[in-house]
Amino acid sequence: MKADFRQSFEFQELSNLQGAIVKDLGNGQVGYVMRLKFLPFLSILIIPRVEDPIALSIANKLSRQYNSIFINVTPKVIDGSQAGERWIKELKKYGYSLAKSGAVPTKTLVLNLELSETELLQQMKRQTRQNINASRRKGVTTEVINDFVYFLSFLKG
Repeated sequence: MKADFRQSFEFQELSNLQGAIVKDLGNGQVGYVMRLKFLPFLSILIIPRVEDPIALSIANKLSRQYNSIFINVTPKVIDGSQAGERWIKELKKYGYSLAKSGAVPTKTLVLNLELSETELLQQMKRQTRQNINASRRKGVTTEVINDFVYFLSFLKG
C-alpha cells in the first residue's frame, strides 16, 4: 500500500510537533487525536486518506478512549466507485454519516524552495504578499526542516 502524504511518516512527525497523538489503525494507516486545549478531557479524531476499512473498528475504540466529540474519516476512494460504495456501507455500519463538506484540502500547493525569497514573493498574489509582511511584523517566522516548512509563532512580549 503506497502511503498518501497525510499518512506518511513526515506528516506524522509534523502532526506530533503540533500536539497530535498519532495512533496506528492497522495496515500502515494512522489517525490523529487532537486534544482540545479549552476542554482537555475531550478530543477530535482525524483519519485522513485511509484505504482499508479495518481502520474503522480501531477508530471506534480510540474515539471512546479519548472521548472524541468529532471524528473525521476521509477514505482514499473515488466517489461513486465500487470501493466508494463499500466505504459508505462500512461507515454507516459504525454510525458515521456523510459530511456536507470535506475537511481535507482540495488542492496541493508545491513550492520550489530553491528559488530566492524575492522570486517566490513575485509569484504570489498581492494580498498574499501583504499577509506575509503583516505576519512578519507580528513576529511569525518560518524555518525549513527536511523539506517541510514549519511555522513557528513567537509572540513579542
